[in-house]
Amino acid sequence: MAQVRRRKRSKQVSVHAAKALIYFGLALGVAAVIAFLLTTDDNAPMSLPGSSVKDPTDFTQAAQATRARFAALYGGAKSANDVVANAIIRYSDKELEHTAMRMLEARAKGRPFVMSFGGYSVTTGRGNLFEQSFPIVMEGLLSGPLLLLGIQLEVRNAGQGGVSSMPYGWCIRNFLGSDADVVSWDFRFNEGSDSASMEAFLRHSMTMPRSPKFILMAKRSPTRKQVLRQYVSEGYIADSIVVNNAFPPESQFMKLDEETRPPGFQNFEEYGAPPGSPGQDSYIPTKKWHEMMAWFLTIHMLDAADLAFEMIAKNMGNEFPQHTGLALPAPLNDHQASTLHRESSMLFGHPIDESGRGDWNLKEMTCSTTFGGTFEGIKLKDLVVGGLKDGIEDVWQNNDGLQGAWRLGFGSEVVRDEHTVYTQLGFQDEKVSFHGLPFSGALRLWIPWGRNDGFSSRNRRLGERPTNQRQIMEYPHASSYFTQLIVCQFYETGDADQCDLTTDASFVVGGVKATSVAHVEVMGAQWKKKCLCVNVDIPQDAYVSTFAEGGPLYDGPFEPNDVGLNLDISVTNPNLTLLNSPCSISHIIWQDAPG
Repeated sequence: MAQVRRRKRSKQVSVHAAKALIYFGLALGVAAVIAFLLTTDDNAPMSLPGSSVKDPTDFTQAAQATRARFAALYGGAKSANDVVANAIIRYSDKELEHTAMRMLEARAKGRPFVMSFGGYSVTTGRGNLFEQSFPIVMEGLLSGPLLLLGIQLEVRNAGQGGVSSMPYGWCIRNFLGSDADVVSWDFRFNEGSDSASMEAFLRHSMTMPRSPKFILMAKRSPTRKQVLRQYVSEGYIADSIVVNNAFPPESQFMKLDEETRPPGFQNFEEYGAPPGSPGQDSYIPTKKWHEMMAWFLTIHMLDAADLAFEMIAKNMGNEFPQHTGLALPAPLNDHQASTLHRESSMLFGHPIDESGRGDWNLKEMTCSTTFGGTFEGIKLKDLVVGGLKDGIEDVWQNNDGLQGAWRLGFGSEVVRDEHTVYTQLGFQDEKVSFHGLPFSGALRLWIPWGRNDGFSSRNRRLGERPTNQRQIMEYPHASSYFTQLIVCQFYETGDADQCDLTTDASFVVGGVKATSVAHVEVMGAQWKKKCLCVNVDIPQDAYVSTFAEGGPLYDGPFEPNDVGLNLDISVTNPNLTLLNSPCSISHIIWQDAPG
C-alpha cells in the first residue's frame, strides 16, 4: 500500500556519480595508473571505462589504482592502511565475506547495491556542498570498481540537520529505503552515551527486507559498541562495523606543519561551501574530513569487493543468505525501565516465548511524515481529511495564517532562510511541519491500516463491534487493527514554553477522545532535552472506517474498502501564540495489530 516516491538527486551529484559509471571500464597498465595519479583531482571519480568482468585484470587494476590514490593522499601505503585499520572496527572474521555476498546478490538479481546513510547535520554535509558530503564522495570513488564487477552502486545521503535517531528508527524505510543493502546512523554528536535508541534503530533495520549491513558512525560510544559486538557474537547480525568519525581526525599527521602533511591532511580547516554559509561552526566537519570518511568506507567496501571478485572467478556466490523472518535477541537495554516501558514494543518488539527468554520479533512500523528528502512512504499531507489550508506558507508571519485551519510550512524565519541557502548548496532535506493554534480548529487525518484487506477476512474473529451511525454496517474496534500510535512534532528551538503535546493539545482517535497521552522518553526521541513524540492511547471504544466513508481529501494509493483510523488533533492551550511557537506535527507512526 505504501506509495513509493523517489527523490531527485541534484544535477551536480548525478554528474559526479555518472562520471564513475560511464568511464570506469578500461583496464589501466602501471604507467597509466601513474599518469592518472599525477593528473586527476584527488577525490574525483576514476576515469576507467567499462561495465562488466570481461577481462579479470579490469577490476584488479581498478582496485589497485584506487588504493594507490588513497596511499598517495594519506602518507603512503602503510600509513594509509593503518589509518583505515584504526578507523574501522570489525566484530567478525566473516564480515567482509558476508558483505561480498550482498554485492553478489545485487549483481545476480540485476539490481543496484544500495547504501543509505542517515544522521544529523554532520552526515548531510552542512558547512559544505551536499555533493561534498562523504556518502556522495564515496559513491564517486566506489562506483567504478563495482561496475567492473557488474554491480551498480546507489548511495543515498538521507541526513537531516537538527534531528535525533528516533523517530527515524521507526521511519527507517521512509528515509533510507526498504531496499537498502547497507544502512548507517551517525551518533557522534547527540544523544550522549544512550544506547537504547541505537539498539532500537538497529533492531528496526534488522527487520527490513534485506536485513542490511549496519554501519555505526561513532567516535567512542562504548555502550553502543557493546550492543553491536554482542549482536554479532551471538550470530544475529554478521557484517556490522563501527567507523571512528572523530573530528579533527586522530592522526599524528595533524600535528605536523601544514606544508609537511600528506595531501589528505592539508587544508583540513577549510569548508567546501562559500565562506559565511550556514553550518560552518567549529564542531562541524570540513570538506577534507568528508573526503577522509569517504575514503575509509571506500577502501573497506573495496576489500569486500575483492572477495566478491574471487567468488565470481571461482563461480561461487550463487546461494545467498536469508534476510527476512530473522529472529532478534532479547534487548540488552532494560525494556521494562520506566522511561521505556510504555513504548517498549515499538522500540524492541516482543518475546516469541511468553517467558521472555529466547528470541524476539519486532513487527514493522508504518510512518508518514511532512519532511522532505524521503525515498518512499505516504506523505503525511496525503492523509489529511480536513482542517489544513493548501500550500506551504511561512506560518510565523501572522496569526491570520492559522485562523480556522492548520498550515504546512516552516515554523520560523530563521529556519526558512537557512533552508533557502541549503537548497542552493544542493541539500535535499526539508523540515516543514503542520502548525496550529487554538483558533486553527482540528487537524483531521485518516491513518491507513497497513494490510488493507478490508473487513471480510477478519470479521469472524473480531467479536462484537460498535455501530457507526453514519452507515448501516458495523465497524470493528480500532484496537483489533492498531496497537500503537505515536505523534511527533518538530522543535526548532528548545524553549521551555513551546507547545507540549501532552498538555497543550487533545487527540480524538476513532471518534473517541484519548485520555492517555504520554511523552516518549527515550533519548533518541528528544531534541535539546525536550520530548519530540507522544504515545497516544487508542481508546477501547474507538472504531475504524473505510476510505470511502472517511478517507483523506487527496486520492492517495487507496481503495474504497481500505480500512483506516480517523485522528483529530486540536490545540487546547489558549496561551500559545506565534511568539512562543504553535503546536506542530511532523511524523505519525503506527503499528498494526497482529494479523
